[in-house]
Formats: sequence, C-alpha cells, structure tokens
Amino acid sequence: TGVSDMVTIGANYLGEFSGVSLGVSLGYGTFLESASGTNEPEAYSAGITLGVGGFGIGASYAEADDSNADGEAYNLGVSYATGPFGVSLSYFHGEVENSSEQDTFHLSGKYDLGPGVTANATLGYAEFSDAGTAGSDELEATYFVTGIRLSF
Repeated sequence: TGVSDMVTIGANYLGEFSGVSLGVSLGYGTFLESASGTNEPEAYSAGITLGVGGFGIGASYAEADDSNADGEAYNLGVSYATGPFGVSLSYFHGEVENSSEQDTFHLSGKYDLGPGVTANATLGYAEFSDAGTAGSDELEATYFVTGIRLSF
C-alpha cells in the first residue's frame, strides 16, 4: 500500500555458437513513489540457459527489496530431449525475510503424440513454512499433474 508509478525494464538475449545455445536475461523494477518515510520497493532478476545437443541447464535468481518484506528466490534445472520425448528436473527455493520459505522439486516429462499434440506430466513435491506473527505453519505437498497440449 502507498506505492505508485511502477517502472520495469528487461533485456533478453538468445543465441547459438558452434552448436551451443545460450540465453541470458536481466530485469529491474521499482516504484517511483511510496508512502512518506518508506523506501521505494525494488526488484532485480537474472537468468541463464545453456544447451548442447538434447541437454539443457538453466538457473535464475530474483531479489525484492521492500521495507516490509525483503525476499529472494532462485531456481535450477536440467533437461534432456530426444526425438518426441523430453524430461526435466528442477528445484526452486524462495524466502521472504523473517517470514516464509518454500522449496519445490519438479520432475516433468513430455511426449509428442503427433503434429501439434503433446502429452505432459509433472511429479512435484513442495515444502512451505511460514513463521508469521500468528505462529509457525509448515505444509508439505506431493502432486502429479497431467495434460495434453494442442497447438495449431
């Protein structure tokens, strides 16, 4: 509350060199006005991906600086694709200073059934803890999600 006039900027690069793909992204955002006596919230982000053959690896990081809720998050992932089949494993960690924390793991797979039709599935596990003022809560979840993607 009490903030207005948000400005964001981002940059993205995708390229390929001698069979190696590279992706880099950077972002920044801030509010230009906030309630008197408080700092304007700011956020930063960066990411990178590398690919060779059917293998890929990626990582990203984001940080938010807010007088009420500073936080940061990062994720890491690896993937492999060959022919119509692909699989990936990823990890996410995020936390809000003196408040909450989350860890999530995903194992995902896909299979191209035909032109424009892909079957997808994800097995995930997440842990969330909240050390808010009303006490501490801890939650865990294991889930399995499937779907069919149609594109035309």
